[in-house]
Amino acid sequence: MSRIRCFVAAALPEATREQLGALQGRLRRAGLPARWVRPEALHLTLKFLGELPPAVFDQVAEQLSLPLDGAGPLRLTPRGVGTFPSDSRARVVWAGLEGDVAALARLALTVEARVQGCGVARERRPFRSHLTLGRATRLGGLGEVREILETEAGFEAPRFVVRELVLYESRLGGQGPSYVPRLTLPLSDDPFPG
Repeated sequence: MSRIRCFVAAALPEATREQLGALQGRLRRAGLPARWVRPEALHLTLKFLGELPPAVFDQVAEQLSLPLDGAGPLRLTPRGVGTFPSDSRARVVWAGLEGDVAALARLALTVEARVQGCGVARERRPFRSHLTLGRATRLGGLGEVREILETEAGFEAPRFVVRELVLYESRLGGQGPSYVPRLTLPLSDDPFPG
């Protein structure tokens, strides 16, 4: 039985992906050694679900298809750059988000609760709103990155609006993963529909 690698995320507008791609290019040219996410694959992850058996995937899809009333739309602005877990032990390079980040965190908790009932493990770390740009390519992390990141401290892209989430299947391949939308989850701003 083949497992389905999947996650829940919000797609990004093309203009946002282009600006983030330009940021990645500047960071690459400045010497940041990372495996960069292809700009067309950039997205805002709310929950990585892992590799699920098809029956569990179907349960997850059923739980996520329940209305997400009062959850959106969310207005977010990419601003600033940073690393996880720290600059000295950097493993992930990210662009920050500002705007409706508290509502985004609540939405991530809702997704977390719904899939946990299907047997998906709860995330141990608290949700932190960000857009992953790349991952360290050296075992020791990205090393001294503070100076490079400081050159992009003022990074900002135009605000975008999240009106839906997507349950994506992630298919691994030679050119990197491809993401196939399996279910669209509209965000309603009406907490009491009907």
